[in-house]
Amino acid sequence: MQVLKSHCSIVVSFSPDFHLFVAVPQNVSLLHTKSSRSENSQANMSYDPVWALATADGEPKVVFVGRESGTLQKLPAAAPQQEVLLSIEAHTSTITAITPVSADEVYTCSTDKTIKQWNVAAEVEGKRLLKTLEVSDPLRCLAVQGETIYAGSDAGAIHVFTAEGASEWEGHKDAVVSISLGEAQLCSAGYDNQIRVWDFAGRALFALVGHNNQVKFSTIIGGNVVSSSRDQTIRVWTLPAEGDDAAPEAKEGEEGDNTAPAAAQPAAKVVFPSGYISLPSVPTSHTLVG
Repeated sequence: MQVLKSHCSIVVSFSPDFHLFVAVPQNVSLLHTKSSRSENSQANMSYDPVWALATADGEPKVVFVGRESGTLQKLPAAAPQQEVLLSIEAHTSTITAITPVSADEVYTCSTDKTIKQWNVAAEVEGKRLLKTLEVSDPLRCLAVQGETIYAGSDAGAIHVFTAEGASEWEGHKDAVVSISLGEAQLCSAGYDNQIRVWDFAGRALFALVGHNNQVKFSTIIGGNVVSSSRDQTIRVWTLPAEGDDAAPEAKEGEEGDNTAPAAAQPAAKVVFPSGYISLPSVPTSHTLVG
């Protein structure tokens, strides 16, 4: 067991077997691996902050790291600070999300306004870059389900790419920073202090209102949504069953906590949290398991 103390900002990623990986944006010593863009500078090597983490099963199990420079790295999960299996100059600016399909294939998105699909196998015949999708705004988060890609942007839109084409879902009024997929719905979290729940046709079903600062993460667990925010709380929403009453979302110009999307569709129903947990304002220690 290793205890890390006195960090002010951390990014945490759990692998499926609940091993914990930690990267501190101001200090990447835990994943202290050489970036391909800074081989000639020790100072620059240690100042390429980690902005995205993901894990994937394989032989060996691997960790994917996305850096501020746009570098994508593949590392062995057992000893990420000792070896770089692969390093790619993937984007021209910060990688903000990584979604592995397998240990040999990943999607990345970036503030350079692109989504890219990569072949990250040890040996490759042909090109590593399999696909590039371009959007109009810097991207913050990414989710992939089969052939469908969802990406949240700084402008508050969710960009959706399917085999039939591309579309945008509008509803958030600030950056979308988290997208979570459920069995029949997905939820998105934004810097407008809201979580929104959608069906897969792009219809906004619920606007989850309760946080009073930027929402950093949300996920669907059964019939509930769990979220965390810069207001230092974790909140839980119980989604209404079909036919249950919920307050209608306020229209543009009407009083209310939210504004409805401009698209001509029924307003999302407002749902308030069923519980929350307050977090300490300044963490004093974090434990690395494994």
